[in-house]
Amino acid sequence: MTPQTSNTKILPFASSEPLNIVTQFAADLGPMTDLKTLGDRIIQELCHANASAQGVLFLLDREHTCYRQANMIGADAAMLSSSTLAENHPLPRHLLTTNRIMAGTDAPGDLQETGADALAALESMQAGYAVPHLSKGRLIAFSLLGAAESSPGEQARTKPLLANAGQ
Repeated sequence: MTPQTSNTKILPFASSEPLNIVTQFAADLGPMTDLKTLGDRIIQELCHANASAQGVLFLLDREHTCYRQANMIGADAAMLSSSTLAENHPLPRHLLTTNRIMAGTDAPGDLQETGADALAALESMQAGYAVPHLSKGRLIAFSLLGAAESSPGEQARTKPLLANAGQ
């Protein structure tokens, strides 16, 4: 499926790049109806926003009470995780509880009760970030992103962008 061009104006200044990315992303998603294409676009843009070469999108499978690996990007993405995670797994449980991005660099002491196990899971999956995707208070999906391949200053600027994309 080829995305249709939008009438959305993109700002020309470099300082507006995060806004341009989010605006174009939202415009591109509008005409998409195929779940595979939509998932590919989501994980592609999250990896782009984080300057990461790999990422995995997990979708909620209500029937089997788990999250299934739906889309991935990057050669090492398969190393990030298994193909399913139980709905009560520490990582999705923590993402639902906190409704915030979890970084592999988070200090265990700064996390809520569910955070230590979730952080251990994130590290075991060799992921740099876990981004929740919620709808009506329910965690419908989440993305695992590889470590950012950018400077710490660039990483600090992309975390708010990832937070907006996860909503």
